[in-house]
Amino acid sequence: MNGCKGNYLTVVENGRIAEYCLDDKKEWSLGRADSENIPDIRLESTTISRQHGTFGNIDGLWVYFDNYGKNGTVMNGKQLNKGIGGLKKAEILQDGDVFVFGGAGRDVICRGTVWARFFENSFGHEWRRVDTRDCTVLIFSAGTEKQKYDDPEKGMVLEFDEGTVIYMGNYTFLSGNARVETN
Repeated sequence: MNGCKGNYLTVVENGRIAEYCLDDKKEWSLGRADSENIPDIRLESTTISRQHGTFGNIDGLWVYFDNYGKNGTVMNGKQLNKGIGGLKKAEILQDGDVFVFGGAGRDVICRGTVWARFFENSFGHEWRRVDTRDCTVLIFSAGTEKQKYDDPEKGMVLEFDEGTVIYMGNYTFLSGNARVETN
């Protein structure tokens, strides 16, 4: 993967992708904006709480604190729950951690949820969006590397030496020299 070393959050919502360099600040609020609340990572989905959660750096370690809103957060396939005595828990982040915000405790990627992934590198390229609606066989490639998938899983990330692929079902995001062939 090409790009800059650091800590990044890549967010996909409603067919758009954004990348945040977390190292630019010590703390990042995430949620839906209103007149009294302007989060650092502004999401639009109505399933997202106004103060959904916070990404923070504690002594050089990135963590996520969920506010346990009505529609919840799933991290790496598991719903986040309160700690002992109802306290917030610091979820320590590792390269590749995946979040689904607003899925009512389910790891479902759909129009009403927001997908995000923590990366320890920036992709260093602009993202291109490709329509992959109604495609069941996809071939992803970059340079000489090539991988074929029959009915791939939404939220799948492929990292090649020359590019990156994020498959979201109806559309796929490509960076660098990554390409997709559809059947």
